[in-house]
Amino acid sequence: MLTTFENWNERGITDCHFSPIQTYNHPGDKHAAYYKRLESAAGDNYFVSFPPFTFMFTYGIFKLFHVNPDRLSIQLLNMFLHLVSAVFVYLIVFNYYNKKESLKLALPALTAFVLYLFIPVLLYEHIVVYFPELLGHVWWIIALYFTMKWFQAEDAENRKRQAIYTSILIFFMTYTEWIGIFYSVVLILLLYYQRSIEKRQRIFLIRTVAISSVSALALMIIQYSSIAGIKNLLRALAIRYAERSGAFNEAHSDQGLNFFNSDSYLRFGINLNSVLFPFGYLLLLAVLLIVFRKGFRDIFNAVKSNKQIIVLSVLPALLHVLIFFNSAIMHRHCVAFLGLPLALSAGFFVHWLLNNYKSVVVTAGVLIVLLFSAISTKLYFDKHFYLKVDYSFLTSASEIIKKNSADDEVVMLNIKTELSNPLAYISFMSKRNMVYAKDTIEVRQKLQNLNKEKAVYYQFDSPLTEFVLYRLTLEKK
Repeated sequence: MLTTFENWNERGITDCHFSPIQTYNHPGDKHAAYYKRLESAAGDNYFVSFPPFTFMFTYGIFKLFHVNPDRLSIQLLNMFLHLVSAVFVYLIVFNYYNKKESLKLALPALTAFVLYLFIPVLLYEHIVVYFPELLGHVWWIIALYFTMKWFQAEDAENRKRQAIYTSILIFFMTYTEWIGIFYSVVLILLLYYQRSIEKRQRIFLIRTVAISSVSALALMIIQYSSIAGIKNLLRALAIRYAERSGAFNEAHSDQGLNFFNSDSYLRFGINLNSVLFPFGYLLLLAVLLIVFRKGFRDIFNAVKSNKQIIVLSVLPALLHVLIFFNSAIMHRHCVAFLGLPLALSAGFFVHWLLNNYKSVVVTAGVLIVLLFSAISTKLYFDKHFYLKVDYSFLTSASEIIKKNSADDEVVMLNIKTELSNPLAYISFMSKRNMVYAKDTIEVRQKLQNLNKEKAVYYQFDSPLTEFVLYRLTLEKK
């Protein structure tokens, strides 16, 4: 993200098609990307795995408040967005039931708020990283809030107003992350079968939702097509989906992880554990105890009475995980979409407990569980997330590359390290794009393929006591 912002500041956002550019502006950086996504004729590489609004929104916020984009400013914005999401989770639960029960609703809403705030993977991703999925969470939760206000509205005018709010949020959601498409489809199908609400009002919301989501997709396609044409865009998206879907063979799936690989489910389970631990398991245990004592009827009736919000929170998340299964295996933040239905389910379950058991006992039990969950999240962080990583080797390599590489040279390197994706770190720190080459023979081959004349090749080994630097210049034909 910071690479994009640096390029937008240097070149201007319009010259970069308002899109996430990943190529620095040195002549040697053109066409030289360790992972090509969508490349322009000028040799600039663009990140088109998601719609562009996360980058535009964040950049606009920083410009509005005259903030210099850096790691800290992005972290602070991300943490603020996480708090906003948790507040709307609170509001969804609090406003869901009859207002006469307001005293009883405070504890269920607080439960959902605290749980969402302290789900390990969500808390970690909002503190440490900033992916388009995370801003997609925000729009999804706020859109769900206004959608439920639409279902609860008692007059046509109020319902029309909530429909407009919902559609605006769906536009932002779809222009940010693919969850917007899934939410729109699920909502339209739900409205089609929702016979208890006047048909004219349902059709109005269906139309506005469809217009919003289609408009966002059309804007994205027009925007990305201006980079290298519609044909190259569709090809780039198809390749990326093949890698991330998990529906294709191992050769076309990132790291060979797909639906047919048994290792995929083990790694998916590890990611899912970062969502469920610890409160998800406690909630599941409590539900099983209720079923054991009272049977399925009470749970079934509770699900049936809350079917609208269950459908709109569960199905989009499940669709996202299934359609991008490889991503859900590779990245924890993709499984984090399941955090919203988990938090809402916990809030509704506490509401059910208050209506069926003594309030004092339930309140004391819930508060103890919430405190236990917060402490458990801290312990989980210490064990799984707060791993001290020493980047001094990569930082030193970056400084060497930055100092010894000419602007018109293609940077190639062979680096031996246990750290994952070292080229991404070195590229950002050195402000140069680069490609991997195992030896000087491959350097020459890649230089010819890129139709470039000059290359500088580095060989680094950890620990960095010495390095090899090799320069190559091809004669013009």
